[in-house]
Formats: sequence, structure tokens, C-alpha cells
Amino acid sequence: MVTALSVWLIVAHSPPSMATYKWFLLNLSLSCFIYDTFVTVLADPIPLFLPAALCSESLVVRLLTPFIPPAWGLALHNILLSSCGVSISYAFLYRLAALRPQRQGDWWYVRRWIC
Repeated sequence: MVTALSVWLIVAHSPPSMATYKWFLLNLSLSCFIYDTFVTVLADPIPLFLPAALCSESLVVRLLTPFIPPAWGLALHNILLSSCGVSISYAFLYRLAALRPQRQGDWWYVRRWIC
């Protein structure tokens, strides 16, 4: 519910000056929502200390074990967690490039890469 509200606020009520940055915020919100949904609903993690055991024993993994290998939960967990980290990095690099416009020589590759 909170993610739907944040997506609505980002898309509908962003000022025109945030024309490009709102897409970075939307990317961050949606990637974190997909990761949270996977961890809390699909993976149903058991409370173990080691991160490697986080998604190894869940209801979905037990139901799908005859069809796909049991390590898919850990692989999907790592992929989704990495997508959240990449989204945060992109948003940070965009803001860093936007805050330092006088140093175009240093940040031209960042703006060209993420914009």
C-alpha cells in the first residue's frame, strides 16, 4: 500500500524540475518492492543467521523442487538484492552529477551513462 502511494506521488505529483530524477525514484521504489515481495511472501524465509540459508527452505522452494533446482531461491534473492543496490547507485550517481554541474569534465561519463 505504501509503495502504491509512493509510485502515485512520484508519477503524478513530481514537479517539472524532477523530470529525469522521478524515473530513478520510480526504479528504486519498484525494485525494492519486488525484492520485499519476494523475501516476505514468496521466499518465506526461515529465521537463520547465515544469509546463504535465507531462502533455502521455503514453501515455494519445497513445492517447486521437482521442477527446478532448490538453489533458485538463493540465486533469485541475490539477483533482486543486487537490483536494489544498482537502483540506489544509479540514483546517487545522477544526484552527484546534478549537484556538481561546474565539473563537467569529471562527470560527463556519468551523465552520459545513466541519462
